[in-house]
Amino acid sequence: MRMMLSSRGMSGGWRYFAWRAAGALALGIVVFGALAPATASPSAQSADVVSVLPRDPGKGGRLFISKGCIACHSIHGEGGNIGPDLGRSTVGLDLPELAAAMWNHTPSMGRQLGLLGLKRPQFGRGEMAALTAFIYYLNLADTGEGDPERGNDVFRAKGCSRCHSSSGSGGEIGPDLDRMAGHRSPVIVAQRMWNHGPVMIELSADMGMVVPSLTPVDVKDLVAYLRASSVVGSIGTTFQRPGDAREGGSVFVAKGCSSCHAIGASRRRGTAPDLSEASLGVGVLDLVSRLWNHMPAMYAQMERSGMSTPELTELEMTDLLAYLYSLDYSGGQPDQSRGERLLASKGCRACHAISRGAGQAPELAASRATRSLEEGVRLLWNHAPAMLANMRETGVEWPRLDGDEVRDIMGYLRSLPQ
Repeated sequence: MRMMLSSRGMSGGWRYFAWRAAGALALGIVVFGALAPATASPSAQSADVVSVLPRDPGKGGRLFISKGCIACHSIHGEGGNIGPDLGRSTVGLDLPELAAAMWNHTPSMGRQLGLLGLKRPQFGRGEMAALTAFIYYLNLADTGEGDPERGNDVFRAKGCSRCHSSSGSGGEIGPDLDRMAGHRSPVIVAQRMWNHGPVMIELSADMGMVVPSLTPVDVKDLVAYLRASSVVGSIGTTFQRPGDAREGGSVFVAKGCSSCHAIGASRRRGTAPDLSEASLGVGVLDLVSRLWNHMPAMYAQMERSGMSTPELTELEMTDLLAYLYSLDYSGGQPDQSRGERLLASKGCRACHAISRGAGQAPELAASRATRSLEEGVRLLWNHAPAMLANMRETGVEWPRLDGDEVRDIMGYLRSLPQ
C-alpha cells in the first residue's frame, strides 16, 4: 500500500490523499478514518476518549505540506529524504512518544534547516494536534503486501478448507470464498467473520474442531490468498468512506461492547478487560487478529449474559476499529509526582519558575501548556528554538526525553492551578 501525496487540490480537504491498492485491494479503512468529523454525537462513554482527535480529516495532511514538513520527511516514500520517513519511523508511537521524538530531533533539525536556509515552522492553536494525529493514524491502515502462497497454507492448516471452498476446492458447509469480491480487505473480512461467528463456532463444535487463532501475519496472508483466488476479478483502484473514531465510539456503546468492556479508570469495571489498558496493537491487522481470537470468549459471555450477538455492517466495523485504534493515542495515565521531579532533573527549573517565581523563562503555571497534552506539545515545539539558543549560550546540554517522561511532565503541568 502506498499513499500518494500531492500539493494540488489542497483546498479539497483530504481528497488529495488516496490509497493506491496493489492487486485491486482497497483496504476499507482509510488512514484518516479516525479523524473524520462526527455526524452524530457520541455517547458520554466514548466522547472523552476520542476528544483529542481533530474533526477535520484533512487538516493534519494539509499542514504537513504547508508547513514544509514534506520537504524533508516522506510518507511511505512520498516526499523528501533528508529526515526519517514518518510512515515507517513512527509505527506504534503514541502522542507523548511522538512529542519526545520531535523534541530530541530539535538540535539536528535546527542545523539542517540552517544549511537549507529554511525556517522552523511554528504551529497555531489546534495545528499541532491535527499534525500529530495525522502522523499517528498513518499506520492504522498500513497492511503491507501479504504472501498468497503462505495464505493458502494457513487456509488449509487452520481448517478453513473443511467448511469453505477456495481455489476450486474445499468444503461446502460455509460460503464459497472464490465468490468473494476482489476488493475484500482485512476490515471487511473481519466484519464477515464476526457476523458469521456464532454459526461457525457452533458448527466447529459439532465437528469436534477448535476455532483456530490467527496472528496479524496470518490475517495479512489470508487476505492476500483470498484476493488472489477470487474469480470475481480485479476492480482497480477503489475508494471507500473512511472510518470515524467518534462514530466508532457510538458503535462501541450501541452494540453493547461497553456493557462488558470498561474504558479508562473512571469507568465501571466490567466482566472483560479494560481496553484502555489492553495492548491492541499498532494497526488494522493487529486489531483484526485480536478481535478474531477473542470472538469465542465474547460469544460465550454474551450467551451466559442472555445477550444477543450484535451484527456489524462494513461501515460499523470500519468505525469500530478506528475507535479502538484511537484508545492508545494519549499514552496512558501520567505520574504527576514523577513529572515534577523530572522538571528539576532535566534542568527545566533552572529557567522556568512554577508559579510566582523569578525565572528567566515563562512561568509554567500561567502557560497554556497546562490546558491539554496537545497544547503542551505545541508550545514545547514552538519554544524549542529559543530554549536551544539559550542552552548553547550557557553551555547547557540539550536534555533528551522519552515518551513516558513527556507524558509525566505534561501531566504534572496540567495538574497545576491555572
